[in-house]
Amino acid sequence: MHDDFVNRDAEVAAFRDALDALHAPKDRPPVIVFHGANGMGKSWLMHKCRKIAAQDERKTHTLFVDCNRTDMTLEVLFNDIHTQLESDFTDAFDKYIEFLEQVEDLESEVDQEAHKTQENAQEAAGLISSLASKAVTASVPGAAAFFGEQNIDKSVKLAVGGLANSITSLRHKFARKKLKKEKLRLFLKDLQSEQAKKLAAILNGIAKKQKLVLFVDRFEKLATTPNTRSDKTFYEYWRDDFVNRLSGDVLLVQGGRIEFQADYRVRLQNHNVQAFTLKNFEEKDIAKILGKMHLLQKQMEQYQAFIRLMVEKTLGFPVAVGLVNDHLRATTSEDALQTIREDILEKETDILEQSINWFLDNAADARSRDTVYKLAICCRKGKISKEAVAYIFDKSDMTFPQVEEALRGLSQQYSFIDCIEWTMHETARDFILRHLQRRDPTWVRQISLEMRDFSQRMSEQAEGGTY
Repeated sequence: MHDDFVNRDAEVAAFRDALDALHAPKDRPPVIVFHGANGMGKSWLMHKCRKIAAQDERKTHTLFVDCNRTDMTLEVLFNDIHTQLESDFTDAFDKYIEFLEQVEDLESEVDQEAHKTQENAQEAAGLISSLASKAVTASVPGAAAFFGEQNIDKSVKLAVGGLANSITSLRHKFARKKLKKEKLRLFLKDLQSEQAKKLAAILNGIAKKQKLVLFVDRFEKLATTPNTRSDKTFYEYWRDDFVNRLSGDVLLVQGGRIEFQADYRVRLQNHNVQAFTLKNFEEKDIAKILGKMHLLQKQMEQYQAFIRLMVEKTLGFPVAVGLVNDHLRATTSEDALQTIREDILEKETDILEQSINWFLDNAADARSRDTVYKLAICCRKGKISKEAVAYIFDKSDMTFPQVEEALRGLSQQYSFIDCIEWTMHETARDFILRHLQRRDPTWVRQISLEMRDFSQRMSEQAEGGTY
């Protein structure tokens, strides 16, 4: 993505002020929350702030956690924080590791006891599903509005599936009599709450010697992942038992699509919360970014028309602007820029189509290109079919988890792909398929035949009541 940084002055200034407060004896830094839609440049902004902190002359340790992964849980997030700190602050984690080992041993023992009969396992699985669904819909601010209650219910069923191997209140009945007294005391505690409190205490201890800045990106993934161990969500443990216990020596910067600021301001009693909703780029922002288009500026009327067209075609989304700018920066000759000008302004070629074509021909590696092609083929009315993806990629060297990982990587770079909702902008999909048809029509015919076979199978299963 482009290096230029525009339209984020207030956010950057707030972070600089928070960094100053972190190092001031009497001041306490706020919790900073960046919120915005897909493609709005949240990760871009957080990496900019991270760079500012790294270049600051005062002694500061920065941590960066990306929640955008399929197995994201509270434990995974905490493990990432632990891993980034342990090499520099080994002694601080001795008791924490001992606690985690005790919990792991206890879970194993309880799990074995709870699954001695099939009836116990099925009963536990049903309770897990109920608790997880309740936790997501009732406790995550804006989750139902953002994802839709029906989608939450489907995702919970998918996530729970056969997961009958976690500690729930039901398992207390099965395992309590089998535990020794010291293990029973630990078992009856809320272990996730204990873990959150212990890690917060460790960070506070480290931060007394060296200030910490913790960046957490794509936070909505943690907040909407069902918690199969408790009727509380991961978000509640994070908010109440971890963030609310962080001292003024730790600065938290959090980015995501769901708005958490209202809930944070009410529930984080010890913190001042500063929230920013990121906005689309305007004409002046795009004009500043496209500095390489100085050749167009010789004819100011056409240049302004070009900028207006950029706003229209990209809708001011930073990631889309960056995609086009990458294309323009790779164009070095006057003749090539002149061709771009003529194509866009006179022939009205879509600038995003040109940039996507450039990306597919020049910027993407073979595997990414193949993934984009197949995702486009598996997309209907903007929604990427997971069943179709599993079918198509089953014939390649990529497993479904690898496809998910590739999708996450692509969605972080390009605003026309959303890895959480599994969507692709219909206009971009049409561009990609047209590009593919020109590039390799034989491959398109082959995949189309496979997709036709897949659709036929799905129709037959649906008629038979198996799908």
